[in-house]
Amino acid sequence: MSTPLNLTELSTLNFSFPEAYVFLKPLLIYVLVISFYAFFVFKFYMFISKKSLFPLNRGGLLFSVLEYIILYPIIVFTSFLILTTFFTFLSKNQSIEILMLGAMSLLATVRITAYYSESLSQDLAKVIPLALLAIFLLDANYFSVENSIQALTTLATFSRTIVYYLGFVVTLEFALRLLHVIFGEPEKIEAS
Repeated sequence: MSTPLNLTELSTLNFSFPEAYVFLKPLLIYVLVISFYAFFVFKFYMFISKKSLFPLNRGGLLFSVLEYIILYPIIVFTSFLILTTFFTFLSKNQSIEILMLGAMSLLATVRITAYYSESLSQDLAKVIPLALLAIFLLDANYFSVENSIQALTTLATFSRTIVYYLGFVVTLEFALRLLHVIFGEPEKIEAS
């Protein structure tokens, strides 16, 4: 435990680069890891919370339909894997089935709310990743990397469930997109 210093004692201390390195190395590592994680989370949640994931004006209607048939399922699956990973690190003892259900439910809800308010969608999309960061900063011992990795390795045994979930979210997106095209832009409610 360090003793408190007053300002007059501070000027009499001998600081050294080797000692500073010892104190600052873990700080630098934490800052770099947290910054990388924050940038990743920001890009991830900003992307999945957009109403229009693909701009319509690039190649016409046919190209847009192909993007939603080919690229959108890949994006949903990747986002599902990322959210499931976040959920496994946050969970102490939930089954992988429950974690997958939670991850896909959150993803589907983010997509629904994106058509109503992108701000709401962004808030939902970032809540789990930021909760994970908060827990890491407050109690790094909370996590069991070994248990999380073990849970994630069982994902392949639930491929049928994942395909049904993926089909649901892709169908939901088509329905939302179709309703958006037919009925236009609903009145937006943005946070002030």
